[in-house]
Amino acid sequence: MRFRKTVSVVAVVATLLVLPYLFMSFTNPVDQLLCRAFPSVKFPNNSDASKSVPEQRISSAETTINNLTAVLNSTLSKSHPDKALSNVLNKSTVPESASSSFDGLEAMLSSVATADKTVIVTTLNQAWAAKDAMIDTFLESFHKGENTQFLLNHLVIVALDHRSLERCRELHHHCFMLRTEGVDFTSRKRYMTEDFLKMMWRRMSLLRTILEMGYNFVFTDADILWFRNPFDHFANNTDFQISSDKYRGNPYSFYNRPNCGYQYTRSNNRTIAMYRHWCQGGEENPSIDEQSVLKVMLKRNEIATYNVKIRFLETERFSGFCEVLSINSFLFILIKQC
Repeated sequence: MRFRKTVSVVAVVATLLVLPYLFMSFTNPVDQLLCRAFPSVKFPNNSDASKSVPEQRISSAETTINNLTAVLNSTLSKSHPDKALSNVLNKSTVPESASSSFDGLEAMLSSVATADKTVIVTTLNQAWAAKDAMIDTFLESFHKGENTQFLLNHLVIVALDHRSLERCRELHHHCFMLRTEGVDFTSRKRYMTEDFLKMMWRRMSLLRTILEMGYNFVFTDADILWFRNPFDHFANNTDFQISSDKYRGNPYSFYNRPNCGYQYTRSNNRTIAMYRHWCQGGEENPSIDEQSVLKVMLKRNEIATYNVKIRFLETERFSGFCEVLSINSFLFILIKQC
């Protein structure tokens, strides 16, 4: 009887140790499982953001990222034999000529910016502008978050169509209409479709223009909730800070996987040059999204060309509710639930 109990305990411990590794190979299903199983996850009140955390090793399930450059180069070679991604990204670019689509933007930024010329920016189309939809939840988070309500004074909602502009004006004081000739951004755009990619690169053009006008920005997708004031946790000596789809414990490691849906960028010659370089990748390769181009830039260490100081935001404070947990965290939750 005692032997059976010992075997059972060993089996349970072995299972707990193996499960996290299996989960890391199936990221999306696990993310959904953890969301449903632990929906009440909250940000911790206190943490030592400066503590040294060992960088996690790269799992075999992420070889796609490591081979991204080769995949993109192969794709580009088929459609543009004379243009490989490495050539595109190594080109220096000049700023686009001023477009009428940005008329009034600088006046809007000036009216909402903080004393150090920082603005918060999000984009909105009709798909997320319906009553009691995403935009309502997004704005409500500012009202209910800790020390966040005043940040609405510095938020610009960039509408991508007329209906979302009308809806924005019902909810918020600072709305800007970004016109794009020949493109209808009204309906929901499925991931990686042609219109989705156009919308993403149009957004990049907007952000680059904001930097060129001399303004720092926090860009946030409208499906992100603001529970606390993020400015208390941004680094002061960093040019470009971005959220992570996969965070490995080291905020300065280029092995972190970036998520362009939340970023804090300071306007200076370095970041302006980087954004022009980044946008050039989209102009030359419209079938590739901006996040994939950034991953390639990071992997090839092209950020160093512009001396941009980059930091990945710790998922301890800047995160989705669904993230593959470390072994220790996973075991702790399982034990606690038992």
